Amino acid sequence: MDHRGHGATLPPPGWETGEDVDWRLFGDDTLAVARAIDAPGQLVGFGHSMGGSSLLMATHRDPSQFSRLVLFEPIARPPADQPVDASAWPIVIGARRRKRHFPSFQAAFDNFQRKPPLSQMTAEALRGYVEHGLRPDRAGGVELCCPPELEAAIFVLGPDNGVWDMLPQIEVPVLVVSGAFEPDQPSAAAAQIADQLPRGELIVLPHQGHLGPFSHPHEVADVVSAFM
Repeated sequence: MDHRGHGATLPPPGWETGEDVDWRLFGDDTLAVARAIDAPGQLVGFGHSMGGSSLLMATHRDPSQFSRLVLFEPIARPPADQPVDASAWPIVIGARRRKRHFPSFQAAFDNFQRKPPLSQMTAEALRGYVEHGLRPDRAGGVELCCPPELEAAIFVLGPDNGVWDMLPQIEVPVLVVSGAFEPDQPSAAAAQIADQLPRGELIVLPHQGHLGPFSHPHEVADVVSAFM
């Protein structure tokens, strides 16, 4: 699905500058798509990172929509002992500095293919990201559909998205998939998320990172199929 502000679906007013971003609306989007498919109780949801969180929010709001979920390193941060200043995280700083414009789709592809973390993706996955995550700009080149300011704001607000408190109330079977454990990364909370879910399970793929679905798509697909 195409989350608001990420591809062809435009961001709400104010979001392009990183203001007024509300993670709860990603859950609304996911639930709207699930209901449009019109197969309550038969859908299997797969989500990566923010997409995993949006599936948890959607399932919390309407437990009848999904039969089970597979979530690759969803964002659901346990309560911290100290206040979290996410604005200083390297991932946030990197998002704010992200290059926005490229001369062409091919130039963007070549750029991403040379630099981590997107260089970890298969060529097919990266091509899909470039073709759907960028759009023509007014200068004759292409630009990111998700503005760097919006991406950074989503990262900053992630720790306070409220998903952690929903976990004990989600009754559908959930498989949490994690790559290698890395401190201060989404993988660090994967085991705790699985423990908080009444019917949660955990599988660790230690040779993968946070972009596992895009670096090892066939292996992740096999995990999803087995859980189904």
